[in-house]
Amino acid sequence: MFKKVLIANRGEIAVRLITACKELGIKTYIIHSKVDEKASFVNYADHKILIEGAPIEAYLNYEAIINQAKKHDIEAIHPGYGFLSENHHFAKACHDNGITFIGPNYEVIRQMGSKIEARSILAKANVPMVPGLTKAVEDIDEVKTFASQYKYPIACKASGGGGGRGFAIINNDSEIADCLKKTASESLRYFGVKDIYLEKYFAKAKHIEVQIMADNYGNVITLGERDCSTQRRHQKLIEESPASSINPKVREKLHATALKIAKSINYNNIGTIEFLVADDEIYFLEVNSRIQVEHPVTEVTTGIDIAKEQIKLSFGEKLSFNENIKPKGHGLEFRITAENPYENFMPNFGMIEKFHPPSQPFLRVDTHCHDNFEVLPFYDSLLAKLIVWGADRNEAINKARLALKNFSITGINTSLDFFNTFIDDELFKTDKVYTAYVENIFMPDFKKHKPAITDTKNNLAIEKKLMTNVNSDQSNQATDKYRIKVNEEWFDVEIVTSKNNSKPRQKTILPKKNYAVKTDTEIITVKMPGLIKSILVKEGDSVTAGQKLLTVEAMKMESDIVASHNGCVTEIMVKANQTVQSNTTLMTIKIS
Repeated sequence: MFKKVLIANRGEIAVRLITACKELGIKTYIIHSKVDEKASFVNYADHKILIEGAPIEAYLNYEAIINQAKKHDIEAIHPGYGFLSENHHFAKACHDNGITFIGPNYEVIRQMGSKIEARSILAKANVPMVPGLTKAVEDIDEVKTFASQYKYPIACKASGGGGGRGFAIINNDSEIADCLKKTASESLRYFGVKDIYLEKYFAKAKHIEVQIMADNYGNVITLGERDCSTQRRHQKLIEESPASSINPKVREKLHATALKIAKSINYNNIGTIEFLVADDEIYFLEVNSRIQVEHPVTEVTTGIDIAKEQIKLSFGEKLSFNENIKPKGHGLEFRITAENPYENFMPNFGMIEKFHPPSQPFLRVDTHCHDNFEVLPFYDSLLAKLIVWGADRNEAINKARLALKNFSITGINTSLDFFNTFIDDELFKTDKVYTAYVENIFMPDFKKHKPAITDTKNNLAIEKKLMTNVNSDQSNQATDKYRIKVNEEWFDVEIVTSKNNSKPRQKTILPKKNYAVKTDTEIITVKMPGLIKSILVKEGDSVTAGQKLLTVEAMKMESDIVASHNGCVTEIMVKANQTVQSNTTLMTIKIS
């Protein structure tokens, strides 16, 4: 077995992989950025290695990472998920420097990393796939031709995409140009290539994936399947195994097709084959050549430690099992994120004051968080994964309901409120959720029931916005005028300040009746540092409540900012591709 393994990742997956290595008796090293230097997950490893550079770039600088691995005589590097996990250049550089890349062969990563090439290769193997193109598209007329054959909506996807990024839905001819531009931009930004392609979009499909495991000797097995249909922004929220809503014949076909795909591309190591299932027909989506975020839900239903098996396979061991593994019972995994579900899952950062996970039999929490843990604005918003197991799906849901209720995170907004409500949704309980359900059907009603108090640190949800600061010339007091936001409504407030020289200045808010007149202007702000990706309106435009105004990228996620009222855009203070800080005013709207 390896003596030294370097973890080229951070957060909960770093903790997971360090644990797996330690159980195998392997000495662990971990790279980290300067901002992560004191993080507990970094100090969990036996040795830590600083990679200079910006917070994100530090985890992407594979030349520096390989140089450090050579310096410390490290035999293998585990990339986890995200960052460099599906970068075939990194995998090849490891190979060329005599370092084992814990994952599949770099050529497999290259082929499957390009969704266009993967579709082309597997089409020749007669793999059933979502109707679409096997070449890059740039021309608007190509999209119109495709739409005339398959009808709207159409999925516009980045060739190198994944994790919901580089993905847009085209609903009509007028959306083509913007979708092509946006998807190509995201593709270049996240994956280094601007190639995009088209697929038919199935709005009411199930997203089912099959976990595979293969050694270097041609042996391949499956470890059950996962239903990942509960999504928002094409990113998974809940995963479960098995996919109990599909019939046995469909399940059999999914596993047979996954094995066919793995063998046709000479796949080795662990991986996931993703499919759409619509009207009992299966369609290939993509191959994920890495460990998945949701791997624990398969572990709890099979009893197999996928992380440890992956390391063993990379060391050159044969599969420990000679036949497909069938899940026992039912597992559910919930991705607990630093997001506000009442505001379109807007990501946020800050200090977790108290982190109190639940404790029950047959329950697991994978996390890197703890009391007084700082959630940084540079990285993914995932805080923890709550995984429960039950003898059947109903028991698993009941256990999850109790666990979610007893999961407490204070100091920042999280997705726990969403899960506590969604667990009792009728379509979820009856296993009828489809990929577009959460966004299109569930969320509009959910947001109507937003609690009056959403600020975890204060008694009121108040967003301070200083509009004027006019001090009175009176000898004994000063009056400051502010505009504040309370429960999504703006108010003008006057604060009277005492000028008694013998005592500290004391502020007294005037009686409520003095500030109960709502202003006629809506101030659009951003609540965390981010990048203005696009501005969808211009000065003078009329807008309606709920209309998208801007798209902001923060914590590796794009979020839409919408109008709260009907009105007219009076001023826009920012430009596309501009970086903004917390509480920056983006635009103003005169309320009609």
